Amino acid sequence: MTEKLTPLVELATLKEDEGARIELNDRPPVAVFLHGGEVHVIDDLCTHGPASLAEGFCEHGEIECPFHLGRFCLKSGNAVHAPCHEPVAVHQVRIIDGVVYLVEN
Repeated sequence: MTEKLTPLVELATLKEDEGARIELNDRPPVAVFLHGGEVHVIDDLCTHGPASLAEGFCEHGEIECPFHLGRFCLKSGNAVHAPCHEPVAVHQVRIIDGVVYLVEN
């Protein structure tokens, strides 16, 4: 199966531990984070309620929901602090020529 690469953002525009919300034409928005030199892409919508995770506080590899203060692991997507219990989807990325791409199969 061929992977589809969707360009998201230029790597140079990302700031450490700050989220970037990316609107996509054919799917819900994603949140892109640069943490510890690694790029992480997760679904932008909190699984507990209608909050943008890109607007959350990122620390120690976790993103805190700006509304509910629940937290998710950027690597696994697992909910790590109540009131969030359902994981958020984590997406594969490729960085090619300084551009972050979402990998879709």
